[in-house]
Amino acid sequence: LMETWTNCIEEAGCTTSQIAQTETTEIHNLLSLIKKEQHIYNVVFHELIRQVTVGCKDRGKLLAKVREYYQNLLDRIPRQIMSLHQEVMAQRALDRRLTDELIRFKTAIATLSKELNEVREHDQEVTQQALEAQKDLASALSESEKNANLVAEYHSLYEIQRSRLEFQITTLNKERDLWSRASTI
Repeated sequence: LMETWTNCIEEAGCTTSQIAQTETTEIHNLLSLIKKEQHIYNVVFHELIRQVTVGCKDRGKLLAKVREYYQNLLDRIPRQIMSLHQEVMAQRALDRRLTDELIRFKTAIATLSKELNEVREHDQEVTQQALEAQKDLASALSESEKNANLVAEYHSLYEIQRSRLEFQITTLNKERDLWSRASTI
C-alpha cells in the first residue's frame, strides 16, 4: 500500500519538490496547493477504495460514499476561498474609491475655505471703503449745508443792498425830476 501511495503521489506530480508556488498572489498559491492536495487525496483514496473493494465489496462502497462526501466538501473550499477573495478585492476597490472621493472632498473643502476667506477679506475692504465714502459724503453734505447757508446770507445781503440801491435810484430820480422842474420854472 505504501508503494502504491508513493507511486500515486509521483504520478500526480504532487511530491514536495514538485509543489512550488508559481502563482502571482498568495490566494492563487493557496488555491493551486489545495487543487494539488485534492488530486493527491483523490488518487490515494481511489486506490484505497479499490484495494478495500477487492477484500469486501460493501466496505468499498461505504468508503466510496465517504470519499464522495469529502470530495464534495473539499470541492467547495476553493470556491468559498475565491468568493471571499473577490469580496476582499471588491472591498479594497471600494475603499480606494472612497479614499479618492474623500481626498476630492477635502480638496474641494480647502478650495471653498480659501475662496470664503478671500470673499471675507474683500467684504472687509469694501465695508471699509463704504465707511470712508459715508464719512466723506457726510463731510461733503455738511460743507454743502454751510455753503448753502452762506449763499442764503449773501442772497439776503444782496436783496438788502438791492432794495437800498432801488430806494436811492428812486430818490435820485425824484430829486432829478424836482431839479428839472425847478430849473424850468
